[in-house]
Amino acid sequence: MIGKFLAVGALLGGIVFFAWQAFSHMALPVWECTMSEFTNQQAIDLIKSSISGNGLYFAKEGFLMSTFFVPGVTDTTQLMAPMLLKQFLTNCVVALLIAFVITRMPPQSFGVYLRITLLWSLVGWLLFALPNGTWYGWPIGYLLLDLCDRLVGVALLTAAIVWLAVKMKITTA
Repeated sequence: MIGKFLAVGALLGGIVFFAWQAFSHMALPVWECTMSEFTNQQAIDLIKSSISGNGLYFAKEGFLMSTFFVPGVTDTTQLMAPMLLKQFLTNCVVALLIAFVITRMPPQSFGVYLRITLLWSLVGWLLFALPNGTWYGWPIGYLLLDLCDRLVGVALLTAAIVWLAVKMKITTA
């Protein structure tokens, strides 16, 4: 029964988290206001000719840039399907881990499960996003938006998994 719960929980949680991310990134007009767009095509062409592909590039003069660039690809929408699949599978792994943790805890209220998953989500953000923001100069607006996006997604994911545990009558630790 636990194995089935973990499998279904991973899939359900992955779908819920993916749906939130799709809504957050496509329907909410907030992400664009945290990024700046290149306006000089000559600068873009110069950058493209100076890099070999995806990565972080820097110059000692204080320039740092993260690039998503695939040589020879002029339309990155061609790469959308594999990237979406990777994101969905990543979300399923996160959901699986949350479902596993829930099965190892004594029975709790939804609020307790939610506080625990949100706390660990915050820890992950503090370990990854905030230091990257510090070192790579990410705008504070982007960092705070990322934190809010992550916490809402994890809350929805946790709600789906706890609902499933109740529905499947999963007894925990």
